[in-house]
Amino acid sequence: MWRIVCGGCATLLLLSATAGAQTPLDQASSQFSEENWEEARAILQPLSVSSPSPEVSRLLGLTLFQLQDYDAALPLLQQSLQQAPDDPALLASLTDIAQAQGDHAAGVDYAGRLLAVDGSPRAQLTAGRAFAAAGDSQRATEAFESVWQNGSRRARQKAALELTRLYAETNRGEEAAQLAEQAIGLDPGSFDAAVLRQLTITRAGPTTRDYVLSVGYWLESDDNVPLVDNASLIPGLGDTEDIRHTFYGDFLYSKNLSETGTFFGEAHFIHGIHEDLSQFDPTQFTLVTGLGWTPGAWGVRIPLQATRNWTNGETVRTNVGIGPGIFFKPSAATVLYLFAALSEDDFEDAIRPSEDRSGDVTSLGAMLTANLATNANLRVIFTGTEYDTDGNNWQREELRLYAFLTWRFSPRWIGGVGLDYLDADFDNLNDVFLLDRDDETWAGFLNIAFQLTPRWALRGQISNASRDSTIDVFEYDRTVVSVGVSWTY
Repeated sequence: MWRIVCGGCATLLLLSATAGAQTPLDQASSQFSEENWEEARAILQPLSVSSPSPEVSRLLGLTLFQLQDYDAALPLLQQSLQQAPDDPALLASLTDIAQAQGDHAAGVDYAGRLLAVDGSPRAQLTAGRAFAAAGDSQRATEAFESVWQNGSRRARQKAALELTRLYAETNRGEEAAQLAEQAIGLDPGSFDAAVLRQLTITRAGPTTRDYVLSVGYWLESDDNVPLVDNASLIPGLGDTEDIRHTFYGDFLYSKNLSETGTFFGEAHFIHGIHEDLSQFDPTQFTLVTGLGWTPGAWGVRIPLQATRNWTNGETVRTNVGIGPGIFFKPSAATVLYLFAALSEDDFEDAIRPSEDRSGDVTSLGAMLTANLATNANLRVIFTGTEYDTDGNNWQREELRLYAFLTWRFSPRWIGGVGLDYLDADFDNLNDVFLLDRDDETWAGFLNIAFQLTPRWALRGQISNASRDSTIDVFEYDRTVVSVGVSWTY
């Protein structure tokens, strides 16, 4: 009897141990549920070779998606979707991957299929982002508004963040302001609340006002004012250090004339004071006005511009011109602007006829702006310009490339890095130096800004510019360190 009882006990213990043991797939599922993605991958990748199955492929694809290894996850998720075409987790993951890879058509397709099988706030958020990235602001707004009405506190705040951006882009500033205020109140300490505050800060508070006014001051230390870098050629005008005080103001105005038509105006003022070279104190005033037309994901701008420059109180230059352009919005995060500019320069400071810089200026250019991430923005500008001047020494063609990347580190801190390249080819022999002139200028800069309040900001920048020229007198290398403060209303 003892042996029978004990034998029975051994059998029961063996069965119990077998029933309690987890399979490798169970272990991977447990790690996945606990968001231990690396541990789940370490189990699933060997398992997909030794014991492949639809369940293993699906879970491995979802794990790789969480690890943002999209290239490896994509074929596994697509294969799994063929076997389970209504699986919400697969559809949501594929929607996000398509958006991340810039395949907006696929993203919209997956998003539509996702909403057909899952109307949850989480699915609405995923689909809404795909619609917004594809430029379908109407469907994106519908999805985010559904989450705002029905989601959890955290989901509602995320939806409000997206809606605030969409409202601001479609001239619904008052609604954006009210929504941001309500959403911040849901969880004031969250990261999304901080980003919402930043949206209101950068816009000086979403508002229905038609104008924005900004004034500021820069204190600059310049180790080389680019007059003449080779003192042996012209004594007394060699490498020069200088301290400058710069005051500026900007006024922007925009008024909707209809659903698609806009009138806009700009005024910009700059005045500089040199501590060491007061005879070169600059002043510049620019006015811009024009009409815009935006029927959809593209539009037209026709600006008229006038600029006047003074040096030490005396007028030295007047420029008037027109610069029509057309822009495209391939997605909600990207804008491409193509433009042409025609202007007339009138300089009054020529010391001899060959040095007269007055004449016609013709430019063609393109500008690309793109939001690379929630907190990053890239701007690239390329222009080609021809100067048909009255003075032979200044007739030239220029190519210019400018790139600037900004990154918001926190709701109040933002940094930037930029590059500016200019190539100038002059048409004629310089009659002063009896040489052909070609210039190449490189400049780079780093800046940072801190938002003290919704209206006050502190700024700092360091830049270096270097010019090589076939005529030594025009070469320079200079470093400028600047600090400033600005106020926006």
